[in-house]
Amino acid sequence: MVQGGGKEVSMTFDEAVETLKQNFEKAKTYDYVNQPLSWALYHTWKESEREEEYERCVVCGRMTNVKRKDRVGKRRFYVEGAGQLCKNCWERIYK
Repeated sequence: MVQGGGKEVSMTFDEAVETLKQNFEKAKTYDYVNQPLSWALYHTWKESEREEEYERCVVCGRMTNVKRKDRVGKRRFYVEGAGQLCKNCWERIYK
């Protein structure tokens, strides 16, 4: 966890750097973006905020579409004692 703006952020430093690089390359392809680094920084920050809202798969680490505030009893692919899994990992383990 990385501390950012008074909140814990689930994106690691290495993930943030990689995301920033990808966003920077993407920004350079858009004609309407005059400052690709600023665009990339903003979008990386927005992605890290989104990550705070959603669970990661405890097996592969991928982001799921399950919100952290959702009750575990209502979640799909949740394993008691382990945590939230993505659909792919759940199917790989339990099918």
